Amino acid sequence: MPKEFAVAFLLLTLTLWVYLLLAGRIGVSAVVGLLLASTFVSVVLYKVDELTELGAKTKWGEVLAKMEGIRADVFAKADAVQRMGEDIAAAISYALTGMGRFAPDDLDSQLGAQREQLMEMQRKIGSDTGRVT
Repeated sequence: MPKEFAVAFLLLTLTLWVYLLLAGRIGVSAVVGLLLASTFVSVVLYKVDELTELGAKTKWGEVLAKMEGIRADVFAKADAVQRMGEDIAAAISYALTGMGRFAPDDLDSQLGAQREQLMEMQRKIGSDTGRVT
């Protein structure tokens, strides 16, 4: 794209924003924002060739590999949070079903098993198991 287009774009938008300001259609703060946006777009248009050369020179493969690694890590964390939510929901469900009822003979063993399930959930997500007492 010719660099002259960027200059013409900036001059036309500058003229338009000043006209709209003088006509009372937009305020001063809007003109400032529009001028900044127009200037940014003009600079990008002016430097588009250099930006594409810079993009070609950089190692896009490495950048994409890092982004894929980050993406995989985010999805792994989301899966861990989902499993944690399911385990917590199971623990709450267990507590609610036994609420207000007579305690079974093996209440201590059931509570211990529930505690172990919570600790296992924390181990799976890499959390501190010492928080369950």
